[in-house]
Amino acid sequence: MSYKNTFIQIAEDSNVTSANIPFPRNEKPTIASIEYDLIKSNPYQYTQDDVQFKTYLIKNELDLNSEGNEITKTIFLKTKGLL
Repeated sequence: MSYKNTFIQIAEDSNVTSANIPFPRNEKPTIASIEYDLIKSNPYQYTQDDVQFKTYLIKNELDLNSEGNEITKTIFLKTKGLL
């Protein structure tokens, strides 16, 4: 599911007053910290699919440039449940 032109806000009954920035754990980036860094560094540039795909590459230490376009297709199809 991808969101387009959608503002997501916290629930009305939430008692949260501030948020925490996700930090790496055990000196390794977490999925949340990778996604946060991607979005913060590139506001409004990536779609939800782009962020998830780039996070997968970073988390699994894959270099898209050296692996070529075939890995892009394979990973994208796997993440979408099409393979």
